[in-house]
Amino acid sequence: GWSAAEHHAFVHGPAHRDPAREAEAKGSRHPPHPVFLAPGRFAEGALALRSLLAPLADAAAHLSMFRGAECVASLSRLDARQRDTGYALCLLGKAHAEMVEYQESARAFERARRVDPTRLES
Repeated sequence: GWSAAEHHAFVHGPAHRDPAREAEAKGSRHPPHPVFLAPGRFAEGALALRSLLAPLADAAAHLSMFRGAECVASLSRLDARQRDTGYALCLLGKAHAEMVEYQESARAFERARRVDPTRLES
């Protein structure tokens, strides 16, 4: 069986707080919540993956509600390598088109075609 401390850590995540992760999470629509994983490398990887994907999820959600400016703001929170992917650039192009910024939209779609020439969906 587990000790009370091990059970608490499993249910509520690590006992220590990470101010850097908390500050990063403040810009996300997805509030931080207890992680239902045992503390360790897997949990750290899961948190890193969530912090990577949260801006993309936010951007897609904003775009689905026709909030182009918020979509662009969410995409700007991405790391440069993730921001320069076909998927993110297509979201950016759609957001600019939604805001009637057609030149910016065309630039984003042209860049998406250069970085991912085999992409069929935008």
